[in-house]
Amino acid sequence: MRPPSTETAGRPGAARLTRLVALAVGLALAAPAAAHKPSRVTAREFVRLGGSFAAAAKATEAEAPKQTPADGAARVVTLTVQGRERKLAVSDWRVFALVSEEAEGEPPAAPERLTVQGPRDLLARIAGARPEQRVSILAERRPGSGELFVLAADLCPSD
Repeated sequence: MRPPSTETAGRPGAARLTRLVALAVGLALAAPAAAHKPSRVTAREFVRLGGSFAAAAKATEAEAPKQTPADGAARVVTLTVQGRERKLAVSDWRVFALVSEEAEGEPPAAPERLTVQGPRDLLARIAGARPEQRVSILAERRPGSGELFVLAADLCPSD
């Protein structure tokens, strides 16, 4: 018995296979040259906010300043924690983007309403905060979303 021939002239699909391999190699080499730089968008953000419930209780909606917290003025934000709405005067609002856009702009302002989610013990601490306590929250959110997932919460003074 003869071993199989290594010549491709007698095989009908060999020429077609060779053309397909050449086409695939050509596309693989041309793809990086035709590709464009992908735009980077913010996928998630860490948000740090701090304020007190007492200052929010004193301020009415008409008296609350409409400036951003970056100006140092408090802004009243309604937090929904464990189904209960509480008004928090946010004096510190910082956003740390995990992936930033190429064109840097102003940091987003604090939304007027936020829904707080997370571990029950942290949510209970926030929901049970006394009006005179300063509340500091570190949370994660998707840009433009009104939902915060709490990672850490601190109350000062802590008693």
